[in-house]
Amino acid sequence: MLSGNRLKVYNLFKKHKSLTDYQIEKMSGLNPNSIRPARLSLEKNGIIKRTEHKAEVSFYRSSHKDVKTGYYTVYDLVKTVDAKNFTSTKKKMSKSQILKNLRTVKKSIKRLDQVVSDLVSQLN
Repeated sequence: MLSGNRLKVYNLFKKHKSLTDYQIEKMSGLNPNSIRPARLSLEKNGIIKRTEHKAEVSFYRSSHKDVKTGYYTVYDLVKTVDAKNFTSTKKKMSKSQILKNLRTVKKSIKRLDQVVSDLVSQLN
């Protein structure tokens, strides 16, 4: 289910189709640190996608009393979903899969350790 900030950001994309983080911030009033995780979640689930386009945005900086221009990545809505019945594509990993991955990482570390030892001995 889409809820909270993800739902707010999704609804903006449904209405406007293409947005930048800056536009989402201004339209929703959400903190940028809340927008990015919500947008990333929508991106990972294939609802929106990053484009190659950049939007030029000019904004007033009250702290400097000047206008600054920035370039922001544009994201497009690519799939509409039923927000109430949406389930994330994120799958939980089983304990056995985690242990298998851990053993693989340990083996890789051992091999790297051996390579480093060999290199050190060659330098001496």
